[in-house]
Amino acid sequence: KEFEISLAENPSTGFRWQAQFDSTCISLIDLRYESEPVKTGSGGLEIFRFQALKASRTEIVMVLKRQWEKAILQREVFEILIK
Repeated sequence: KEFEISLAENPSTGFRWQAQFDSTCISLIDLRYESEPVKTGSGGLEIFRFQALKASRTEIVMVLKRQWEKAILQREVFEILIK
């Protein structure tokens, strides 16, 4: 099965979502950004598409940060049950 996680993001600020997960349980198969058609510099959605690899209980930790900084602006944890 495939599933998606969509999170609000504004890449013009330098902050991007990064996914941390157990690659033996799930695989990231697609990553795309959909901007809102309002105006240049406005935000949109970062859409992560995953595929389940085996039955398990795992989690995906999403962190919003600038790649060159250690500080995390926001952290979201998604608990995943794969049957």
